[in-house]
Formats: sequence, structure tokens, C-alpha cells
Amino acid sequence: ITRADYVFSKWVVEPRLEMFRALLQVRVVPEYDERLALEYDSPIQDDKEFALDVAKAAPWSQLEAADVASWLPARGLDAHKGIGGHVLVIGGAPGRTGAALLSGLGALRAGAGLVTLCPRAGAQSALDGKVIELMTADMPASVSSAIEFVKAEIEKKHAAVLGPGIGLDDDACQLVRQLALELEKPCVLDADALTLIGT
Repeated sequence: ITRADYVFSKWVVEPRLEMFRALLQVRVVPEYDERLALEYDSPIQDDKEFALDVAKAAPWSQLEAADVASWLPARGLDAHKGIGGHVLVIGGAPGRTGAALLSGLGALRAGAGLVTLCPRAGAQSALDGKVIELMTADMPASVSSAIEFVKAEIEKKHAAVLGPGIGLDDDACQLVRQLALELEKPCVLDADALTLIGT
């Protein structure tokens, strides 16, 4: 590659990006106040002075919890669960509910106001006995009914997680592949979903 432009949003932590520039053999080209353009135009070995300047300005540092917290908007004093977003976790099967439970709890810890676990048929009662913070929804047993059920459920939610503990059988494969294509909300594909889509 002799030349290619890559634009990174300003929120990228700039000290870490400086070292990234050096490692990728890039030259900085100022473009917009809120964006950085990186331009491949000469190998870094031909610009040792630039490489040295970048190395001096970019000490390695560790990403801390406070760094991440500073990227998140502050929650108002009058905030309540109804304004924190509602996540649907589509996962869990009989004997495989742990991953779905952990995903739901993770969504709460990340700031979701409400989380509903939507396991496959036969797993809801196991989840109901494990959680008090999360809601559950009972997915029908047949694949076609389950797909329609989930599509109706997601209409009332803001985002979804698809796959944790959902299983690797043929029904799970059909369910995951169709939902991955048809869900119209932001969706994280995780665990079994990645396995099923990748095979």
C-alpha cells in the first residue's frame, strides 16, 4: 500500500494513538478539529526524526477504569431504570443458562436500565430461580414460533445480545442465523452465535 487515508474519531485516546502511528509507519496529517487523518505516504525508516519524536511523545500507559469512565456520559440525579435502555439477551438453553445470566448481569453493570433474558424453551424456570434483577421471557419451542416471538420482543427493547448458552444443535443454528440477519436493533453476537455462524 503506497497511500491510504484512515480517519479516527477524536475520542480515541491520543497518547496511545501516537504509538499506534509509529508502529503502523504513518505520518500525521491535520485535517479537521474533531478528526485525525492518518496517511500512509512513506516508510517510517525513511523518516527517523519523525519516529523519534513520536516515541518521545508517546510513552506506553495502562488503560484504567477512570479512563473508560471519562468516555461515558454522566447519569443525571433524576435518572431511573426507564431511561437507561432495555437489553434483550437471547440465549440460554436447558442445562446451559450460566452464560446468558452472566451476559444479562454484565449488561446491567454496563449501565442498562432493564434487562430481559430470553432463553430457549425449557430454560426459563432455571433462570427465574437464579435472578432477582433480571426479567425473563419464555421462548416457544418451535424455531419458527421462537423467531417471531423474539422479533416481537425486540421491538420494545433498545439492543440485544444473541448467542450465550443458546446451544449448538440444528434448531439453535437455524434460530441464530435467521435472527442475526433479521433483528433490526443493535445486536452483539456472542459465544454460541459466533460458533454457529462460523461453521
